[in-house]
Order: sequence, then C-alpha cells, then structure tokens
Amino acid sequence: MSGASFDENNIESWYFGVLSFEESQRLLARESTGIFFVRDSSRTPGEYVLCLKEKNEVKQFPIHWKVVETENQYYLRDDLTFPDIPSMLSFYKRNIFETTSLIRPIEKKVPLRLNNPDKLRPTSYPTDTNMGRSRPQTAPPGFGLRPDEFEEKVYVRVSKNRSPSAYDNISLRLSVGDLIEVTEKRDTGHWVGILNGKKGVFPFSHVDIISEAEYLSGISSQ
Repeated sequence: MSGASFDENNIESWYFGVLSFEESQRLLARESTGIFFVRDSSRTPGEYVLCLKEKNEVKQFPIHWKVVETENQYYLRDDLTFPDIPSMLSFYKRNIFETTSLIRPIEKKVPLRLNNPDKLRPTSYPTDTNMGRSRPQTAPPGFGLRPDEFEEKVYVRVSKNRSPSAYDNISLRLSVGDLIEVTEKRDTGHWVGILNGKKGVFPFSHVDIISEAEYLSGISSQ
C-alpha cells in the first residue's frame, strides 16, 4: 500500500489551473516525495501537466491524449491509457509511476486560478454508468469527463490564428475572424465544429462565443 490519501474525484483539490514551469518547481521544491498537482499546459492550451515531487527533484510530465475508436484516452505512458484524468490519478495512487506513487495533492494556499473564467465555467456532468461510479457533479472543463450535450446551438468567432501540422488531418485551420458552428464540446479542451463547410476540431482557447445573430450576420456578409 502506498499510504495515499486523496479523492481523485475532488478536482479542485489537485487542479491548479494556470502556473508556469518555474512556479510549479518552486511550489514542490520543499515538499515530500509523492506530493503532486495538475496544471494547465503553457505550451499546448487545453492540455495538462502532472507536477510531481520525486525524492530529491521535481518532475513535470505532459498528460497526453489520443482518440482510440472515437473515445478520448489520456496517458503518461503510451502503453497505459485511461478514459479520464481522475481515473489516471486513481491508478497511480495505487501503483508506482517513475519512482513513487501519488500520495496527495499539495496544499492550496491560493484560490483556483483559471485561464479565462468566462470560458472555463464549471460544467455539470452526468453519472458515468460504464465506470461503475458517479462523476463529480461540477468540474472545470476537460480532464476527460463526459460533457453535457448542447441544449441549443453554439457559435464562436476565432480570436487566434492556428495552423495544424501537415500530418494533422482532423484539425481546422483557424484565421482571426473565422466563424464556426460548434457541434460538440469535447472534454479535452478541443471542440468540434463546422468552418466553411469543413468539420474538424479546434482548441476552445482560440475562440470567443458569439450569438446566433452575430454568426448569421457574419456568414451572410462573406
């Protein structure tokens, strides 16, 4: 047994939002082995990083994700994937990752810091019967938890340019001012939408939500 004592479903206890690499190193520098937290990735908006104290050093591990048979999977090692980040933390609470298991999140001394409170509103999630347990009723977007289905149409305007790599055939090429009809809010921070007749994924951090009237007006003037 690892002696771990934390609730992986209590997202506010281990999610620290926006922190730099340097801030994360300082926070964990004097902590004991197995203390951890999860922060936003500063390099890849919409993705996350596991920050962990290992013996005499602090390590930071990107939490990767991929789509397997239409389902998102999260992983630190490519050969071991999880349906969401709480499930991943639960596993490493009971098993060794690198040199230690996860013992508990570092104690929070400041309120949760979010990239953009307007875009990262707490969202309600239904019970996930496939996992055999209930999901938290509120959580920041992301972490692999099942999002609500839209009750009404959502439209966005691109606020940042983005050019996918030559090997990425599912992401939309974004130019500031582009208008997108959103068809799905994926829990990775990447949404699905239709832009100029093409359906693809895009990071929600690159858009602003607009009204249907603004969308229709913009489309008619193109």
